[in-house]
Amino acid sequence: MKKINNIRDIQIEKMQLRIRQLEQERNLSTRWAELKSDLDPRTLFEKIKLPEKNNESLKSTLISKGLDIGAGIVSKKLTEFTGRKIETAIQKGFGKLAAKINAGLRKKS
Repeated sequence: MKKINNIRDIQIEKMQLRIRQLEQERNLSTRWAELKSDLDPRTLFEKIKLPEKNNESLKSTLISKGLDIGAGIVSKKLTEFTGRKIETAIQKGFGKLAAKINAGLRKKS
């Protein structure tokens, strides 16, 4: 960075920095779009080039594995959700039971 002597130098430096920022933002946007395109499942399937007789079985295997993984994720989330609900219900039940026991003990004393 060169030495700044007056306001005009500051303005020129600001413009240069703004230009560099816009170029970097454009490059980042382009790279992000390319990355999203490369990771798109349709693009991945198109890039797989095998002999035609194995291509269909590979696609069905990949789809099957993808569904297995998805089902595993959904079942894990469902289990966590129901576990929290059951835990809450049990805590409420024990809370009511403890309140009844305390009320019974107060009556005896």
